[in-house]
Amino acid sequence: MDFNGEVLILGVGNILLKDEGTGVRAVEHINSLYDLPPGVVAADGGTGAFALISLIKGFARLIVIDVVKAGGEPGAIYRIPGSEIESTPSLMTAAHSIGIADILKMAELEEVTPDVVVIGIEPSEISAGLELTDLMQEKLPEITEVVSEELALLGFGPLKRRADA
Repeated sequence: MDFNGEVLILGVGNILLKDEGTGVRAVEHINSLYDLPPGVVAADGGTGAFALISLIKGFARLIVIDVVKAGGEPGAIYRIPGSEIESTPSLMTAAHSIGIADILKMAELEEVTPDVVVIGIEPSEISAGLELTDLMQEKLPEITEVVSEELALLGFGPLKRRADA
């Protein structure tokens, strides 16, 4: 994908570990129920690690949805601006092997430097299983609303629910 000047909503996480897959499931939720504004793409980054660099290349703005272990209540939603990513240890301790901060450092070496914000969700349970916990499933509309608000701040939103959804 190469959509210069556009916004990428990137859901990351491991869908084999229940709530660790919340970012991916949030993007699936958005893609299945909402029409994205022109200039906005929502993609499943899975646990792509450094392969994500080629995915984000060409985007001026990046909204990452991921679990964040910050010690809050399960289901808490955090907005972490790009300037704070490196100093947020919880972004480097998620269940996937390479954290967002590491990916963005490597991307910078390749001169891939989108403006970034992370929408982080405190997980309820990270263990083997393909389904999100009930709490995370219930949080998907709220996560979508936070992403929609972020798009509006960037001049691209808000998300509009499809008539057939």
